Amino acid sequence: MFSSETFVPSGSFELAGDKKEKLTALLGTCIGLVLVDRKNNSGGLYHILLPEPAGSVPPGEELSFASSGLPIFFKAVLDHGAARENLQATLCGGALMGPVSFQDLELDIGGRTAEYVRVFLKKNNIPIVREETGGVNATRCVLNTETMEFSVANMRSEPAGHKTFQPPPPKHTDIEKSIALVKPIPQVALKITRLLRLGKTSLAAIALELEQDQVLAAKVLQQCNSPFYGMPGTVTSLDRALVVLGEVSILEIVLSLSVQNFFNMEEGGYSLMRGGLFRHAQAVAAAARNTARQSGVCDPETAFTAGLLHDIGKVVLDQYIRNLDQEFYRLHSEQTTGLAVLEHSAFGMDHQEAGYLLAKQWLLPEEIAAAIRDHHAPDPEKHAQLVSVVHIADQLAARFLTGIQRAQIDPRPLKTALLHIGLTAADLPRLVSSTPWGTYQQPDT
Repeated sequence: MFSSETFVPSGSFELAGDKKEKLTALLGTCIGLVLVDRKNNSGGLYHILLPEPAGSVPPGEELSFASSGLPIFFKAVLDHGAARENLQATLCGGALMGPVSFQDLELDIGGRTAEYVRVFLKKNNIPIVREETGGVNATRCVLNTETMEFSVANMRSEPAGHKTFQPPPPKHTDIEKSIALVKPIPQVALKITRLLRLGKTSLAAIALELEQDQVLAAKVLQQCNSPFYGMPGTVTSLDRALVVLGEVSILEIVLSLSVQNFFNMEEGGYSLMRGGLFRHAQAVAAAARNTARQSGVCDPETAFTAGLLHDIGKVVLDQYIRNLDQEFYRLHSEQTTGLAVLEHSAFGMDHQEAGYLLAKQWLLPEEIAAAIRDHHAPDPEKHAQLVSVVHIADQLAARFLTGIQRAQIDPRPLKTALLHIGLTAADLPRLVSSTPWGTYQQPDT
């Protein structure tokens, strides 16, 4: 029996320890490298995001790139008890993540990363005993630390037969009733968001608003004291938390904690893992804020909020997706029209429309609502820059945080979205490498 399963996010590695466990990497364009010494029962799994940085390596991101991370991983494996002469390598991942776009073919990130790894292994006289790279589908790669055996499985949903897709479509009124039942974002969170955007409020006023929601206030303090923020000592007051973390971090924490409650936390439906919808929302928010900063076309914190909320319509439709599950995703994998078109044909409404209705019900700003409504196909006439930022972030998260959500995103609007904010496909590696993905990849267990 395994004592646990440890997921290895991109830009990190795990070594085989004393526990019997599964080291698991969910790979799309990323490359998974396994080094094992079976004689000494030692080795590890490294999840590589990119071949090399667009410029200098960002501090703390050395493991994201094959160029800087491979020597670190190699040394760690040897220091952990493996003998160089016994090491064997396995490579996997590097998919184009169909449907294939011009960006995928032009950049070939997975192929270039795999080649970088091959050169490194050859230089260090480490034989590749197995390689499963390329293709257009995500893979789930697992190292069994008890036997030091490695397995690779295609993560594409398998067909559930060849029956005709004839779901009992919900009535429009059924979906509207479902929307009305979704618990809204706490008003305290929305008010704090407005106060921060005005830029004329004091930290004390924000703390006072937080104190109105005891549950949210307790969660904020708990989050502040988590290892991620590395506070020197325990933070026991909201005033202190605001001073230490600053406005941006507080906005992120408050919104994330508020949104987490209504995102479905179970496996299935839209998500491949428990908590997948929320993890994807967090990742898109981080990528949207970074893209807004890099392009300078819109407020980064507005982009963060829009990214966090872009898929709220899936909360409404998830219950209907679950009833169709495999058959729905079989059709999705066979069509090139995109998820929204298939949703509309099945339910009379796609998750963007459902999300827009929720946004209007919650009285969210129109630019946020527009990003929710149009994030799969940015409209140049309607908040084009913010919507384009969210669309790009959604594309990046779907490709680099594989395994969180099941649906593939139509890549065709990406070129237009990049043009809307003055970027090109050549800027994508820089956007990917400067986004803090690791925080949002670990599944709930």
